[in-house]
Amino acid sequence: LSTLFMVAVVGAFIGLGFAMGQHGRTVLTLVLLGLLVFCGWIFVLVRLSLCIPQTFSERRIDLFGSWTLTRNQFWPLVGMYLLTWLITVGIQIGVGIISLPFRLMMGFGLQKTFEMTPTVITGGVGYLLISTIGGLVVTVLYASARAAAYRSLTGDRENTADAFN
Repeated sequence: LSTLFMVAVVGAFIGLGFAMGQHGRTVLTLVLLGLLVFCGWIFVLVRLSLCIPQTFSERRIDLFGSWTLTRNQFWPLVGMYLLTWLITVGIQIGVGIISLPFRLMMGFGLQKTFEMTPTVITGGVGYLLISTIGGLVVTVLYASARAAAYRSLTGDRENTADAFN
């Protein structure tokens, strides 16, 4: 949700630039300002990204402990998050391919009568199950990536093992 907000802010900067006319410098300045704000937001998100694993491990809430922990680790963490994102894109493509027959069942069933036929219900249930499993795998992947990063950065395997097992 916070990333969506920042994308809207960047879009507002770009839209404002185009709304102000065809002045090249104004548009370019606002686009660059929007991208700068977006990059700053990504920086803050990455630096605070280990708050949740740290809270589980230390059994207390320390919002800015992640900021200290991720010092000089920005680019490795960005790489990990990009790799995790690429894997989740592959998972979502797989979910889309596997669930395609069920989605087609829903569409063909509704095309005839626009009623809840057994075909529509079967397709809906199948699609719901497959997409739920895919979402669960993606959620576990993101959580485990952050937990592994936290464990790697702290080197405290004994305390973190209790918290994440």
